[in-house]
Amino acid sequence: MPYTPVPVACVHAAGPPQQGQQAQSTYSTPTRADWEHHRQLIKQLYVDENKKLKDVIEIMEQHGFKATPKMYKDRIKKWGLDKNNKEHEMLAIVRKKTERDAIGKQTKFRLRGRIVTMDQVLHYLNRKEKFKNRGSPFPSTPSDLSCRTPSPALVLQPCNEVNSIVPMNYWSSQVRLDPLMSLEQEDNDTEMEVVRQTPASLSSFMIEDDIVQQTPNDICCLISDAHPVDRPISPPKTLLVPERLLLTVKSYIQGSFANGYWIEDENGNWKLAHATLTSTNISNYQADFYTYFRTAIDLEQGGALVEFRRVLSKAFNTVSTLLSTEHPRTLDRFFDAFLMLIKYGYMEIVDLLRRYICEMATTILSQEHPLRHVCELITVLDKGTFEQAIVQTWECGVDSFQRDLGSFNRTSLQIQVSFVNRVYKGKDSKKEEKVLRTLLAQCEEVSNISVEQPMWIMINLGRCLLEQNQDLEAEEMGLRVLLRAEDAEVVEVQIQALDLIAWCQYEQNKRDSAEMNMRRAIEMATEEWGKADSWVINFMVTLESWLRRWGREEDADALHAEWEDLGPDEI
Repeated sequence: MPYTPVPVACVHAAGPPQQGQQAQSTYSTPTRADWEHHRQLIKQLYVDENKKLKDVIEIMEQHGFKATPKMYKDRIKKWGLDKNNKEHEMLAIVRKKTERDAIGKQTKFRLRGRIVTMDQVLHYLNRKEKFKNRGSPFPSTPSDLSCRTPSPALVLQPCNEVNSIVPMNYWSSQVRLDPLMSLEQEDNDTEMEVVRQTPASLSSFMIEDDIVQQTPNDICCLISDAHPVDRPISPPKTLLVPERLLLTVKSYIQGSFANGYWIEDENGNWKLAHATLTSTNISNYQADFYTYFRTAIDLEQGGALVEFRRVLSKAFNTVSTLLSTEHPRTLDRFFDAFLMLIKYGYMEIVDLLRRYICEMATTILSQEHPLRHVCELITVLDKGTFEQAIVQTWECGVDSFQRDLGSFNRTSLQIQVSFVNRVYKGKDSKKEEKVLRTLLAQCEEVSNISVEQPMWIMINLGRCLLEQNQDLEAEEMGLRVLLRAEDAEVVEVQIQALDLIAWCQYEQNKRDSAEMNMRRAIEMATEEWGKADSWVINFMVTLESWLRRWGREEDADALHAEWEDLGPDEI
């Protein structure tokens, strides 16, 4: 709107110079009070009416207020009225819009009080040559950037656009989502006014066939004026995919709890509401998935390539069951396996596994299912940032379970311990030990927990100590767990404790004791789950490798014969 002059006090009481009088070459410096008195008018001219600075200066001089351009620039910057868009601000808008698009919210942005459209953002980024070679992640949200959901307008959509984004559409409209938090958890200073959740187009979330890992030049092509203004912006895919993965996992977990998709059984275990398998059977499949990969690594490192292939095929063959059961720990198991394989240098197997998981998900799960989209997003993660993205997403999942179930619920605690064990093992064992000891102390102070829960932590703490070559202390930890498990008659924990004790004794060269306890673990596991169980095979492979190192080839061959008939490849 046009400006309306307001009464102003003339800085120069004598007024403009009279004819024949020499004009002053310098201005008197306005006081802070002078600036504040004219602040509203300057903002109206410069920001609201978008006038150039030189025009603002001329108009203000007509009202008797004089200052140099530098004074204006300094004051405008101090007031936060700078109209020049900055790269970090534009990239922050891209990131924020991507986040809110991912959960179905339309967004209107204000930067220092000015409305900023996505057309302006696209135009800015399109002009920036250095953005084409940019590889750094999006910055956190500036404090003077605010975003809100605009009031919904009546919009007629074609029938093929009625589906909302997956996490919002798959669950009922009552799904409770926490206010969106930044991936870097640095948005506390951001003004966020959310009026109503408005679904975004499903096409803004679906994984397109042409999503591949982009080069910097490819990335630049995504920021183009050819895109319609109302289409959700497509920032670099190497940055977009991890963010959407994290948000989809978060929405999947929250939606599953909020809508009764996951329920608690009589033993305190969470599972799919309409699951056809018992919690015990599902738990066995999950254990098989991880243990087969662990065994396959041992076989490959020992040169048993044929057996490696066969055991690896068994691991892959469990994927379909894990997806169809949709257990709360399914993603936990996938993430654990990914990071374990990366740790031992098997990135090629990771690539095969994530593609296979995606293929199975598209076969088993409906097109709108959020778990299917999680699998699709995992498939297109960039190799260079894959590990980091998985760790961040897994950590987000751990936090979500703790918010919904509490830190010491059986399922929540298992996921947390699994995360700590995998992420810190071999990288920061001291931190892993500290976290586990703290968790154990807290757990033992809680009254309404199962007897197994402290023992799970102790087993992992023992393995952490073993990783740090504290063999004797780790062995003592294993013996303590074994006594507790025997008193509580928890067979699974007894078997894990025997495995830990045997490894500690092996590292101390206590050969007879190590062999005795490993054979005892094999016997108990065979009696409990059968000779073809993944743990039984893993224990046998371990003991066979020990026997060969001890020069007992005949005993090793005999043990090998007991488990080598694994059958044909299963995939």
